[in-house]
Amino acid sequence: MISPKKNGFTLIEITVVMVIVGIIISIIATTLPFLIQSNKTRDTRAILKMVDSIQGYISANGRCPCPDTNNDGQENRVDNGTAADFTDDTCTSYVGTIPHRTLGIASGEDVWHNLVKCGVYEDLIKTTPSNLCTTLASIILFYTSSPYAPAKLHTTDFSGNSSNQAYVIISGGGKNKDGANGFFDGKNGAVPSVQLEVPDKIIDAVYDDMGRSVSFSYLNANHCTEGSCADVESIRCGNCDDGVDNDGHLTSMEIRPEGEITDTIVDTFNPGLRT
Repeated sequence: MISPKKNGFTLIEITVVMVIVGIIISIIATTLPFLIQSNKTRDTRAILKMVDSIQGYISANGRCPCPDTNNDGQENRVDNGTAADFTDDTCTSYVGTIPHRTLGIASGEDVWHNLVKCGVYEDLIKTTPSNLCTTLASIILFYTSSPYAPAKLHTTDFSGNSSNQAYVIISGGGKNKDGANGFFDGKNGAVPSVQLEVPDKIIDAVYDDMGRSVSFSYLNANHCTEGSCADVESIRCGNCDDGVDNDGHLTSMEIRPEGEITDTIVDTFNPGLRT
């Protein structure tokens, strides 16, 4: 007598399928968080470039905006009773969050919905279109022979070397990796403080902030240097947002030893200095 044919899978077949499904799930679980983090990192770098419309503000007003210190999106500037005279102005604080409404930006948040931090150099919030360039020239000359001024905005690297900056923009990243001071890690989390980490600091177990800093020489090249616009990318030449790397060296993607990609600005007046 012939036994009726049975439909279904054998135990071995089911085991093989389960192993394959397990491998697929394991691969997805391992790579998906990395892909999400990678996309957010890329998007945050794009935001940091967008909020760099500070350059446009400087071009229009001849001065840097003050940071926002009460989270209303507006700069917190103190006119000291002379609203029409910016030369005696001060900021409530020289480190705060990006004043996105003052800059005409829809939002001052990164992709993790945290406000982007910014710091400005004290002397540059009180300049005018007529004296911006002379002020920048004086600052550049001063720091060619003098050490950095610790009471004014500066960045410090892992070796303790510090340099003053025109302004700095920082995203706190997706995690509070150092376990203190909210999402901003390291020196970026100290409040109040005009000392910040260098933007190209390597991301590690206790640090995931991302940022940009702009030097005085970079501002001078973009707003004050006259001459041909050949091989120049500047607001003066009107080609900052044309989608072309006109100068070929202000922005570079640098691969750090750990594989972290860092977006940096190279100071054209000091090629060895990355800001």
